[in-house]
Amino acid sequence: MLSNNLEAARERAQYDEHAKQLIGNIWILAHILKFSVKEFRNMSIQQIKACIAPDVEVAAVPVLPGQTNESQNEQEQLLGDNTENKIPGEGYITYDIRFHVKIPVAHGWKRKNRRRHGRKNSLREIKLLINIEAQKDASPGYSLVTRGIFYGARMISAQLGTEFRIPHYDGMKKVYSIFIIMNAPKHIGNSIVNYSMKKENLVGSAPEVPESYDKLAVMELYLDQEHLGEENSIFHLLNVLLSEKLEVEEKKDVLENIYHIPMDDGMRKEISLMCNLSEGIEERGADQFALLTKRLLAEKRIDDLQRAADDKEYRRELYREFKIN
Repeated sequence: MLSNNLEAARERAQYDEHAKQLIGNIWILAHILKFSVKEFRNMSIQQIKACIAPDVEVAAVPVLPGQTNESQNEQEQLLGDNTENKIPGEGYITYDIRFHVKIPVAHGWKRKNRRRHGRKNSLREIKLLINIEAQKDASPGYSLVTRGIFYGARMISAQLGTEFRIPHYDGMKKVYSIFIIMNAPKHIGNSIVNYSMKKENLVGSAPEVPESYDKLAVMELYLDQEHLGEENSIFHLLNVLLSEKLEVEEKKDVLENIYHIPMDDGMRKEISLMCNLSEGIEERGADQFALLTKRLLAEKRIDDLQRAADDKEYRRELYREFKIN
């Protein structure tokens, strides 16, 4: 039994790793940004793709204090470069996916020694720091948004000495922490929730530009793999990509023909490996449910068995109750 449990855990870990690699593909990242980050709302996928720095890091950058910038030279920029951290009692915690984007923005300015009200368009860049987490469980025993705030706060504090120096706080870059929840309950599946910093005038008002305080946002993107969603939506794309039921050729057909994502060798390999792993995981899942069924029938818990057949969260609770791994 122990060897079976270890093998199942190994397969699950491998599946999760391949899921991160697929989400970290630049085409997939571009689609995620398009549908979840407001700064990209009016841009095409090709334009967004061009904004993503090439050094996307998957499971490599430390989260906690002490190591986030450990490998960085004092003069180097922070982002797109890091993913693992260690503190006593906590072990290693890494960001699943970390990268940065630079968005070209046109703005007008008055130039001296020209017509008094003359304006000339120039280009500047907005740099955003992005973290994406692939999350299996919508209820891991703590609030995901609280974890997202912590990750975002770490990405802000880690900018000291890399993106800005005291007292030049205006150099601080906005951060996004985006959680993709793969097995959400039906009532919240295929939804996106945004938590962000906003200004509120309580008494009177004080002038301040949004760029000064709009520095942290946490996004939660809930998937429902039982209902893929409408085509050309981020839900449909990610549900297909991460499905444990669809065949390799079905996935490739959707990605190529609907989302125009090229199937290069890296993408093909990751999809194939993940589909093969999901078949093994599904077989073990069937064995788990068969054992759970026997236990519940032996105890004449028919109502619990009926509920477990439809409710994934409750099924997981029963697995823990009967110590079925």
